Amino acid sequence: MAFVLFAFLQVGLAGAVSTPTAPCTCIENSLPKDSAKKITADLKGDGKLGRHYGDTCGVHQETFATACVDSDGNPKSDADDWCSEPWCWVDPCTCKLDDVERSSYFSAELYYSFSNCGGTDTYTTVSTAASNCSDYNYTPLSSCLPRMTNDDALHEPVTCTEDWGVFGKCKLATVEGAEYKYPANYGEGCAIHPEPGHSACSNTSTGTPLTVGRQAWCDDAWSWVNPCECEASDMAVSFYFPGLYYSYSVCGATDRRNTTATQPADITESAGCPSPAPPSATVESPGNYPGSAPVDQKCMCLALPGDVPAEDCTEDWAQSGKCVNATSFPGWYPPNYGTECGVHMEPLSADCFDVENNRPWPSPCRGDATEKCRKAWCDSPWCYVDPCTCNDTSITDIAPSSYFPHAPNVYYSYANCKGVDTFTAANTTFDKDEACSDEYGGSSSDDAKTDSSGATSSAEITSALAAVVLAMW
Repeated sequence: MAFVLFAFLQVGLAGAVSTPTAPCTCIENSLPKDSAKKITADLKGDGKLGRHYGDTCGVHQETFATACVDSDGNPKSDADDWCSEPWCWVDPCTCKLDDVERSSYFSAELYYSFSNCGGTDTYTTVSTAASNCSDYNYTPLSSCLPRMTNDDALHEPVTCTEDWGVFGKCKLATVEGAEYKYPANYGEGCAIHPEPGHSACSNTSTGTPLTVGRQAWCDDAWSWVNPCECEASDMAVSFYFPGLYYSYSVCGATDRRNTTATQPADITESAGCPSPAPPSATVESPGNYPGSAPVDQKCMCLALPGDVPAEDCTEDWAQSGKCVNATSFPGWYPPNYGTECGVHMEPLSADCFDVENNRPWPSPCRGDATEKCRKAWCDSPWCYVDPCTCNDTSITDIAPSSYFPHAPNVYYSYANCKGVDTFTAANTTFDKDEACSDEYGGSSSDDAKTDSSGATSSAEITSALAAVVLAMW
């Protein structure tokens, strides 16, 4: 396994190749795509941008901003600083960062943050405060990472005309024995989420909140959580959306619905831990499964050396027309594969993916199931590490990549990301003395790509960014 492109890392030109855990959920832009799979900046002369513009932390390609590109759309050598700073879209009601601002590109209400991705906002000149956000106590638990998706693979969105729809999309929830349309982003991140189908909170005929007789729990903040990472005592299984787990305490609130009394005795066993089923990922949304990164990690995740370059490709999961060639298959993988802690897509592995239909198998392999299901390693987070500087005693599973045999100095670890390695062949060994000799192209070499502090040369990062910068905003 191997590769990293800096466009998908939260780094600036002078930054380290590390990926801080984003404190807020990055959300998809959900804007209409034209026949060329572009979105339209209707407040900027109908300028065209990439369909995934702003969806994840990264340096996003500007196609018409004169501060960043010339008249032909090519990056300027003297571009403004913000052009190479990472950012993503966020929910202004749940993201409590100082630099959350509304986009000036779209009439649709989209809000962004640079600091959420480790970037610095030198773009915004006029701050626009978010409106219509409920006030609540946001004090998330440090031991629990709010889940960032309500899992399209389990619960596919449907078209809806309800006022609370998200860009015309809802999800079907079974509430009090009846089916109701709920917001497509229901439960994604700490918030007071609307309850249009529950009679304790809303008029279920119209979905509007009750003004009289509304129960207290309707106004408590909560979020979906990863059951294998969260230690919240009130974590519970959703009855609206089977397969999802939630917590109030992760958002600084108390579960006043008293739902824990009806929950399984062992939540992690019911979830199939230590490898949770991943949230949805499709070839249209490549890379890490949202919410799969751990709360912390011991060692820095690394880039691949230059002998695994980004190359032109036509795969649906290409990013800016670039892929990395996994020569063991052979075939193309998303260029951000393995670059940070997370459960990564495996579009060429039948152990994980329905390769004919370009989607992960819908279920993990449990019981006697061995085919058309995800093996345990498919659902466990990992990333590339430097075997010479990753010295934490808990990281004992460092192994060389088998996907890129032409780049022998590439190593990965599941334990670094709180994952469990059931992928590595039993006969694979790691000799640190040999790997970290002067011949190794890592941190012990004079021409190291990355030193022990994670610093990378501006020239190398500039080259990588030029090779593939994601087309979004």
